[in-house]
Amino acid sequence: MALKSLLLILVSIVAVMAQNAPGTVTNDTIIRLVSSGVPAATIIRTIDSSDSVAFRFLPGDLSALAQANVPEDVIKAMAARSNRVVQSTPAAAPVKVTVPSPSAQAAPPPKPTPPPPPRQVNPRISATDEYQGRGMWDVGFQGSVSIPHASASAYVGFAEGSVGYFVARKSEVGFAASGVFIQGYKDVVLGGFYRQYLVSGEKRVIPYVGAAAGGDIVHFSGSGTNGNFAAIGQGGLRMFVTKHVAVDVGYNLVYVRINGLGFKDSSLSQVSVGFAHVFGR
Repeated sequence: MALKSLLLILVSIVAVMAQNAPGTVTNDTIIRLVSSGVPAATIIRTIDSSDSVAFRFLPGDLSALAQANVPEDVIKAMAARSNRVVQSTPAAAPVKVTVPSPSAQAAPPPKPTPPPPPRQVNPRISATDEYQGRGMWDVGFQGSVSIPHASASAYVGFAEGSVGYFVARKSEVGFAASGVFIQGYKDVVLGGFYRQYLVSGEKRVIPYVGAAAGGDIVHFSGSGTNGNFAAIGQGGLRMFVTKHVAVDVGYNLVYVRINGLGFKDSSLSQVSVGFAHVFGR
């Protein structure tokens, strides 16, 4: 009887591995092994002995693993194996920089540029008529739904806080932090952002586009922390309901650079809604 069970487990492992690239173990491989009834200890040995792995750890991927009842020990083994892949990547060769000789003739200084003409200000609009504008601050709080492009059904919620400063009437720079916290797993995105508002601040409804860049910090309980570069493209509307309070509705395209994965497997879409408090005048 024991021999028969062992043969069934071996047949399951061979069948699952045959559906993937030769020697490569992925999230789908692990889910199919668990669904076939392969013991966790056998799956962990398969992960450790594989020549190549391509695991994904975006929030949607972790949700899919949890829905498939993948044991926590197996997920920790996946994270540990991915860490070994990243640490074994060879460092880039140093770049040789040539310093010009001090005897080289310096270029003549550029001719001074005449100052720009003064900006024409609409006399009907005063600073106190603007909902937002240069020299003002805002503080925002948003909630969003993140949908991985590789698995649209594995969506997850994020919470975000931000603070920004208007360097011009239509331009804002600031800092944002967002995160999701699940038992045994934490994902936090930190970075700076730039927004360009498409109309001036005296309008109640103001469309915007923007971009953000920073780091995605993922922590697995018992197996360490990983950090990856993250880039975000933004677009949306800001709608003022009072003089200082606005509702923000937006869409974000998020890319997290993960070693060995393409754009589809390491990107997601976010739909967000929240509010902002604008002050400073």
